[in-house]
Amino acid sequence: MKIKFNENEKTIEIKDGLKQQYFLMKMALIFTSINSLLFPLFVLNEKQLKWMGFIWIILGITSTGILIYQRLKKTASDKLDISDISMLTEKQIFGRKRFSLKLRN
Repeated sequence: MKIKFNENEKTIEIKDGLKQQYFLMKMALIFTSINSLLFPLFVLNEKQLKWMGFIWIILGITSTGILIYQRLKKTASDKLDISDISMLTEKQIFGRKRFSLKLRN
């Protein structure tokens, strides 16, 4: 992870590969949501639809909820303005420091 502060633009540049990871996670959640809608309709027969369809519906609702949360609450921006940051928190888990930024929007 590389963090660089640009004094001229008053921004922080973070290069950590998070954008690619979020993209892959969103694609997996989209495929899971589509699969959870199509699988019970086209593959399961009536006996299986009662219990297996219920599992697929729960899986689809869960993956759609996580996808909405990722879209609204998480960001993978490479550049952040200093004015957008409201708080910096530091957590220590198993001897490793973890920093997180709380943004205004």
